[in-house]
Amino acid sequence: MLISWVRCIASFALFSMACSLASAEPLPQTIKVYSEAWIDSTNKDGTGYYWDILREVFEQSGSTLSINTTTYKRSVGMVQTGEADLMVGAFVFADNERGKLLQKAFDRRFEEMLKSGELKTLNEKWKWNVYPFN
Repeated sequence: MLISWVRCIASFALFSMACSLASAEPLPQTIKVYSEAWIDSTNKDGTGYYWDILREVFEQSGSTLSINTTTYKRSVGMVQTGEADLMVGAFVFADNERGKLLQKAFDRRFEEMLKSGELKTLNEKWKWNVYPFN
């Protein structure tokens, strides 16, 4: 039950970010992403629902992801110091120009994924029945 609640909150957070303004600025070639390892969400081997979402969002723009798994505390610290561009789980982007650019690009692409049904396809792949698809 807790896992479903966490997934619901995470999906809601992703959906909410889709409502912000879009940016047409070019993205960095490599985007450094950190997270704890969550089974089927952010697996250490780079597979998982959240990694898939980020790949769909950023790699279509020509960026590649540098996926790193570590502790929650270290992930937060990496974003706060600017060593990481974003953190999955809390979906915290760095509070600098690069982080703002990435968040705008994520929001724009995520909204496209919602409209086209791509996100629903990922949801079905991972067999999660959570907001906004239930």
